[in-house]
Amino acid sequence: AGGGIFAHNNGTLQFDGSTTMNNSSELTFRNLAINGSLIAPSAFRVAGNFLNNGVFNHGNSLVTFSDTTLVGGSATSIFYNVSIAGTLTGSSNVMCVAGNAWTDNGMFNHNTGAVVFAGSDVIMDGTSTSRFYRLTIATNGVLTARAQVPLAISGVFSNDGVFCHNSGTVIFNGTTAIAGRQVTSFNNVTIQSGTLTAPTDQVGVAGNWVNNGVFNANGGTMVFNGNTAVSGTGAHQFNHVALWGSLVAPSIMAVSGNWVNDGSFTHNGGAVVFNGTSTIGGGNVSTFFNLTNSGTLTGPSAALNVEGNWTGSAGVYNNNGGKVTLKGAGAQAITTGGAWNGGTNNWKNNWNRLEVQNASTGGVSFTDGFKARELVCTTSGACLYFQAQQELTNVYEVSASGGLIFQGASGQLIKLRRLSGATNEQWELSPSGGGWSVGYVDVQDGVNSYTNAIFPTASTDSGNNRNWFTTTLVTFQWFKPLGRHGEVYVQWKTATEANNAGFNVYRSTSSDGVYERINRSPIPGLGTSLRGAFYRYVDDGVTDGATYYYKLEAVEV
Repeated sequence: AGGGIFAHNNGTLQFDGSTTMNNSSELTFRNLAINGSLIAPSAFRVAGNFLNNGVFNHGNSLVTFSDTTLVGGSATSIFYNVSIAGTLTGSSNVMCVAGNAWTDNGMFNHNTGAVVFAGSDVIMDGTSTSRFYRLTIATNGVLTARAQVPLAISGVFSNDGVFCHNSGTVIFNGTTAIAGRQVTSFNNVTIQSGTLTAPTDQVGVAGNWVNNGVFNANGGTMVFNGNTAVSGTGAHQFNHVALWGSLVAPSIMAVSGNWVNDGSFTHNGGAVVFNGTSTIGGGNVSTFFNLTNSGTLTGPSAALNVEGNWTGSAGVYNNNGGKVTLKGAGAQAITTGGAWNGGTNNWKNNWNRLEVQNASTGGVSFTDGFKARELVCTTSGACLYFQAQQELTNVYEVSASGGLIFQGASGQLIKLRRLSGATNEQWELSPSGGGWSVGYVDVQDGVNSYTNAIFPTASTDSGNNRNWFTTTLVTFQWFKPLGRHGEVYVQWKTATEANNAGFNVYRSTSSDGVYERINRSPIPGLGTSLRGAFYRYVDDGVTDGATYYYKLEAVEV
């Protein structure tokens, strides 16, 4: 073609041989059919169908689809730059963009085909949302999305190159998946409808995550690496979660894998449910509102904060040597599932250091028993409520010597109360080893099951307490349980006794287990005596060959 004018006259131009197009002005075709080979000019328009059954060499050209157009044919069409000014129906198979521009100012109908971006610097432009079925970024390809106009996927987003989100939004609205050999980091992600399946490795989100459909985490890791808020009507179920930026939670989100916080987490008054095998880690402390554990949760080795409820009755918590702090501004309920896990002397919630920093009038309610190495409250005016003891279910064991620390302040005593039950019922605390720091407390309905009494300083006895505030003082010379053919002789000798009504004998099958009282009524003591006495209690509820542990309790007159 020279300097003349070509008018398509709504006809079809068919190339059957080896053709090279040279023109100084942009040509406009109605229908273009390639049965041979065609080398394109620098720029041309197609107002009808582009049918490629041969070989198309784009010649680094710009093709503009200016009307109602279709890309078809048996061969894959590889374009350089593409501009859509009308309605373009893509190939039902594959079409490729190898240059640096995809400009959509019209409408693109994906026709359930794939568009492959193979150029080293493809920039998406235009005012219309491009809706792809399968979008593939080829190896060595680079695709930069638009900042203001969304990109929509109703099939597979496959990245074998580089995707630059450009602070834009990608919408998934069908049976969709993220795939490819490279990790993709999006800005805003919206699951408009349908199902999105994540890759098995990881995917990044730097902006907002809106799920109004179904998200399949697929065993992968969701990396939140910008400023993200999670929202939408769909269920927010993730596998592994890594925070590199800031994350604002929805009303409820679930995590079946690990939680790694190297950024910041805002709980937004919502709940995080750990429903798999999970470990909480990272360099920053995570503060949750409501935390539910229905799987196996391993805490961080440093610290974990909870400002709402802890629900762990359906799961197991491993403390990993870390601290859990209850620091809500309102009432908190802590449910662990009870003291025993199948009677195996394993506690479902085995805290290391459990610390209460809640100063609200609603306080912290422990609805069932647990074991903690240390139980600490130094928050003046705090209120702690413990469930009434029911056999082995609701026992609060502190296993470390000196691990019980309750210290309020003058005029702001820490209240220790029974959570529920009849007026004569009591809650049971089982500390170990002595050396406790207890002062400025107000205790009611409490039982201390350790041998030695707790003598809190500057405190209030509000009644119905046992082995608290007691003035009973017994000096022991020795204490020797001896096995005798199906019986154990529990024997001891006192040197002096003061205000001692008698003794209770407690037995356990492990040194750090829960001890049960085995005598029906107290074994009478001497009251007050400077001479002491010898005592024996025969325990006939034992089995030969088993190992038992015993403790004594002195009962105040």
